[in-house]
Amino acid sequence: MKWASKYKSPVRNHVPLETGPGRPLTDSTPASGHIHLRVTMERKNRYVKAAHRRKRKLSEWLTETCDIAAAS
Repeated sequence: MKWASKYKSPVRNHVPLETGPGRPLTDSTPASGHIHLRVTMERKNRYVKAAHRRKRKLSEWLTETCDIAAAS
């Protein structure tokens, strides 16, 4: 049984992970750090929907959003 088949996403239009859970982004430098963030399911669902609207994986959307916030 695949990992993803064991867990059902609470969001119907969840963006599927093409590289598998926990994989680094496709940047030129491999990711080596981890950020753990606990949020309510309601908040996570909003984040997933926002990423989906921008045709991004959740990890990509979070990284881009944090990078923009850190640059300002």
